[in-house]
Amino acid sequence: MTYVHIYDSKKKHDTYLFLKQDNIIQKDYFIGTFPGATGILYKDEQLNGYVSIPRDSDGNFQFEWDQNVVYQLIYVDGMKIKKNDLMTLYVSLIP
Repeated sequence: MTYVHIYDSKKKHDTYLFLKQDNIIQKDYFIGTFPGATGILYKDEQLNGYVSIPRDSDGNFQFEWDQNVVYQLIYVDGMKIKKNDLMTLYVSLIP
């Protein structure tokens, strides 16, 4: 089985979510596992910033997950990300 490693900074623990064959984390599975979390992101060393994983039209997360990456949760009250990191990511994505 394929899984995704996610660190919950609010609860201070690691969770492994199993993926469906098409690399999807279903919306209900995500919400049931992480109540209050609104998204998933990871630190991209090449961009030197955080990348948010987009949802599909059904609210699921479909992505080319990397089992060597520890993904992090986004909560409504915000994750502690330096303002500089977000600006770096924003600027790097502008063509």
